[in-house]
Amino acid sequence: MIARLALQDLRDSWVLWAAAAFVAAAGAFVALVPATLIESAFPITDVTSLALLAIAGTVIAFTVVSLVIVMGSVSRATIDARRPTFGLWQIGGVLPGQVGVVVFSQVVVVGIFGAIPGALLGLWFGPVFARATLTEALGAFDAHVGPTGVLSAVGAVTLLVGAAAIPAARRAADTPPVRLVSGIAATDRPSSPGVSGALVVKSVVAVALALLLYQLLASLPSSVSSGGSQPLLIGPALVALMCLPGRNAMAAVARLWTAIVPKVWSTSFMLARVDVTRSRDGAAPITPFAVAIGLPVTFLAGTSIASSASGATGNDPTEGTMLVLFGPVLLSAIGGGASLLLRSVQRRRETGVLDSLGAGTPVMLLQRLWEVVIGVATAALVGVIALVATVVAEFWVLAVTHPETAAYVEVRPLLAVTGLCLTIGLAVAASGAPGIVRRSRR
Repeated sequence: MIARLALQDLRDSWVLWAAAAFVAAAGAFVALVPATLIESAFPITDVTSLALLAIAGTVIAFTVVSLVIVMGSVSRATIDARRPTFGLWQIGGVLPGQVGVVVFSQVVVVGIFGAIPGALLGLWFGPVFARATLTEALGAFDAHVGPTGVLSAVGAVTLLVGAAAIPAARRAADTPPVRLVSGIAATDRPSSPGVSGALVVKSVVAVALALLLYQLLASLPSSVSSGGSQPLLIGPALVALMCLPGRNAMAAVARLWTAIVPKVWSTSFMLARVDVTRSRDGAAPITPFAVAIGLPVTFLAGTSIASSASGATGNDPTEGTMLVLFGPVLLSAIGGGASLLLRSVQRRRETGVLDSLGAGTPVMLLQRLWEVVIGVATAALVGVIALVATVVAEFWVLAVTHPETAAYVEVRPLLAVTGLCLTIGLAVAASGAPGIVRRSRR
């Protein structure tokens, strides 16, 4: 019965699950790049093999961080949108534990069916991209990937997707059915002296990341001389730490900077501000966009500072750097767009309410536009904070032992990735415009 219920619900609500499937496809597509590097390295007997494995390890680390953060945000928003249905199941006799099993199994099924086409597309893209970005630095090599790499990518993505969905599935199972049907989240319940499991997990991860940052900074001077990877990892670790609190923290950041805009300036902007900062899922796209923006800018800043400390010149990204950053940035940007798409599907009732109040089509269309702008601008602000913190921390540590260290910040990657996120967000907003126009004409 449980399997039949899960499959039937997937068929009935496939539009809501499409965003999660799209993220899983992007994750598998990106995962084929390190899979290509690993398979290509095995037949090689010289130092090129070690270089390929080292690059693959860095790509895997960044991709895993991006996928867990992005898929956690998307799966939570998807499951939250289905809360009324889960409440009806419990009222109809489905046990809370069975609800959790159904939700988890649905996420896993969506992850598998999303990862397979993404991996098949990456089967062609991975070798082509690896040759294009690494041939100049490492020389010609046989870049290839086979069925083993495809199966590994699909399996890894499915495992990460399932792990990222566990907290949301448990929350859906633990919330009383009356609250589920009414749309009240488990986190909306009155506070109790107990501590939630999710808070404990986040606290442990936050402490681990803070200790990792301390160790990376402490070993930074010696790593510059030995060519270690510490300067490259400090910024991304800081971005992961800043994005760990999730959408509630991002909503608070958006609330702070949008408060400077006068309320009489624009009705559509104020509606967008309330939706992003106050609604349950309005801030969900900010976290993936923040990862997409913060990851490359802090990574490149660390590279520039380490180069200056070692006496090297030049700050332009190499093709190898582009290979490392391409997958995580693309995955995070697509995840932000998927969250926006999911949000647009959920808000049909809100659009009807605004239309009945006489808001008008132009106001509703501008509201969608401002929501994208507020979300991407907030993500860019988080990325700038992470960038400044990375530059200041690394410069402060290195300046003592390496007086030639220079704090160099390149704004072009920040502008480029912010523009990419804004383009994806506006494309998603534009896709929902015809529906707003049709409903307003009724």
